[in-house]
Amino acid sequence: MNKTTFQIHLNFLIRSLTELFSSRNVFGKLFLAGLLFVLSSNRIPDWQGNTNKTLKNWTWEIVKENTDIIPPDDSHWAKRAGLQALSLNGKFYIFGGRTPISIPGVPIPGLSIIHGDVWSSADKGKSWKKILESNPTIPNTLPDPNATAHWANRSYFQAIEKGSYMYVIGGQDYNIVPNPSYPDCGPFVPPQFCTQLIPVSQFFNDVWRSKDGVNWTKMIGNQYTDPNDPNPKHWAGRAGLSAAVFKGYIYVMGGSVNDDSSIVGGGAPARQYFNDVWRSHDGQKWEKVGNAPWAPRAGGVAVVKEGYLYMIGGEEGFICVQDLPPGVPAPPCPPYFNDVWRTKDGVNWEVMTSEAEWAKRPGHQVVVAQNQLVLFGGFGLGDDNGKTPSNPSDVWVSKDGSKWEKVSDAPWNATGSEDIKYDFDAVVEPGYGKFTDAIYTFGGDRETFDFSDQENYKNVDNDVWKFSLPKTKETEEIKKVLTLYQNYPNPFTESTTIKYLIPENSFVSIKVYDRHGGFVSTLVAKTQNKGEYEINWNGKNHQGKPVKEGIYYISLWSNGNVKTIKLYKN
Repeated sequence: MNKTTFQIHLNFLIRSLTELFSSRNVFGKLFLAGLLFVLSSNRIPDWQGNTNKTLKNWTWEIVKENTDIIPPDDSHWAKRAGLQALSLNGKFYIFGGRTPISIPGVPIPGLSIIHGDVWSSADKGKSWKKILESNPTIPNTLPDPNATAHWANRSYFQAIEKGSYMYVIGGQDYNIVPNPSYPDCGPFVPPQFCTQLIPVSQFFNDVWRSKDGVNWTKMIGNQYTDPNDPNPKHWAGRAGLSAAVFKGYIYVMGGSVNDDSSIVGGGAPARQYFNDVWRSHDGQKWEKVGNAPWAPRAGGVAVVKEGYLYMIGGEEGFICVQDLPPGVPAPPCPPYFNDVWRTKDGVNWEVMTSEAEWAKRPGHQVVVAQNQLVLFGGFGLGDDNGKTPSNPSDVWVSKDGSKWEKVSDAPWNATGSEDIKYDFDAVVEPGYGKFTDAIYTFGGDRETFDFSDQENYKNVDNDVWKFSLPKTKETEEIKKVLTLYQNYPNPFTESTTIKYLIPENSFVSIKVYDRHGGFVSTLVAKTQNKGEYEINWNGKNHQGKPVKEGIYYISLWSNGNVKTIKLYKN
């Protein structure tokens, strides 16, 4: 008997037994609960289960090539770094970021165009549509972030999804204004930074949200908060912050204020780093949870996995400090982190490792795919303090952040460090069976800190890549049988998406049960044509009331077959 036939016969037996025992009596409900547990625990043979959790067999595939965009060309978003990406309601979204530029006769490090646009893709990144323009700006003038039609143009911010909303949080802009000290900039400003025009950044602590990426609501406006205030009412403006949705709250933590001296020189205010932790239900009212035990940092990655909120890696400076005065102790070099921390409540943190197997780095990404923490990308200094490409070329996975395994030496099919991105973004599209999940990446930076290189600014991308298990004949065969994919996100707080495949026209029933086998809600009860479908469960029962936190089961019934998944509501 082949795998497919065995699965079909087993599913028929399971459904028959379930219908026999689960109708009205207590024993039936207990039997159903036990049956669902066995199904969800993979204690039966399930060839749709994951056999590639380590990602060693995954490959990189280019979805959209790098494209040179010259305004007013709106066929694709401009090359950029410090952008954000989301996957919501079957579409990809791209927000903001910075595009480095070079103007002859204006030797300003970091010279950039800052974006406030929004783009969407309905075909997994192959084609894009601009749905919102950037805010207009006035040359040599600082824009008022509270006077813009939507969130002010920005980079190095956070975009997250919570329920049916997408949020834009914090970040910074970059402006060129007249230098009031020119030509006598003082003894602490190197000559290359004493120019007629100088860069000035504004750091934001506002929060905006939208359901469609076009119409935005300001949840809290930009406001000045003293970074040294011991009892602030709101978190200070910052870039390189970390954010995640965790147990019903939006969490914001870490980040920094003021530009790095490697960009603006020694005469500017020093960067200040944060390790404070804040949370809010809707982005409007915030409460400070406390200060975390991990070192203050920017560029750390916040990610949620199995009831834990993680903080992974980051930086406390772009490059190593050199030429220190006598007697002044040297700070860490490189000023980067490779530690991993996690918490169950945002207050009490445990260190999973103080030094992971992967090299210290900022600008990296960590996502959850195949129930693994997956880390890749980032910036590396090398022996010449960032003047030549030294970015780490690797992909690492971990179950809980304590021990890591390297599964690839060539993200983005890289042939050298110059191909490795930092300050890009990534999203995970949930998969099924041997197709499993897929990681998509968007844009990113490959610049060095060699500002004498006149071509350096061009090393920024607007390509889209996919990292996943390649298709095989066996995975194609799975498409021919009834399939219920794992919900996403899982765990979830407000709503979750369930995707399923019907191999032939049939009556379809999808129901939700609690951990005791009790009926919760019916999601689908109708005849459907063969094909793939997506539905959302809003976390409510058949009476329209929100269910409690805990374990739930979703069962898909069709033509005498049943598929069941286990999900968690926070």
